[in-house]
Amino acid sequence: MTYRDSGVYDPEWLLAEAAAAVQSDTEADVLAEAAELLEAEQSRVRIGDRCRPGTRVRLSTCQGTSIFGLVLATGDEILVLAAEDDVQVAVAIESLVRICGLEPALRVEQTPKLRVQVTWSSWLRRCSEIDVTCRDGWQSSLQVAAVGADHVDGWTPTGNLVTVAFSGLVQAAAGGTRRWTQQP
Repeated sequence: MTYRDSGVYDPEWLLAEAAAAVQSDTEADVLAEAAELLEAEQSRVRIGDRCRPGTRVRLSTCQGTSIFGLVLATGDEILVLAAEDDVQVAVAIESLVRICGLEPALRVEQTPKLRVQVTWSSWLRRCSEIDVTCRDGWQSSLQVAAVGADHVDGWTPTGNLVTVAFSGLVQAAAGGTRRWTQQP
């Protein structure tokens, strides 16, 4: 019972009010700390962390290419999509300008032994023929001759052997009906 009107307060009511104030302050402190932790964790998230296999995305690259597809695999340097007509497209993460369809996510911490990552080398070694787009705008079909640690060698349709540095790749496509232009 509260006697506020008479200026006398019930001790149980005062105790309940004090407890509520302490709990409110504690909850506010916990929420503020949680918000700080969430912000710190979100600041570590990279695009590759958010591109989970099975996610449908639409992306655009620095060359102006727009690709819609299903994420198949992701690594530190590339993102592999299943695009139209059974074409697999590997896109350099560094060449991405925009990407739509990603859900908010936190970084998944895994030991390197457990985390399977796709790389340019691992993906290109499974390909026999690719269409490439490079940062300088060069596009061509290539018959893969060899894949190194930082480059791919391929034969152009005109019979020239070309070495393309992974750092120069914007995207590469394999399989299905590819539609890129072919240049020597």
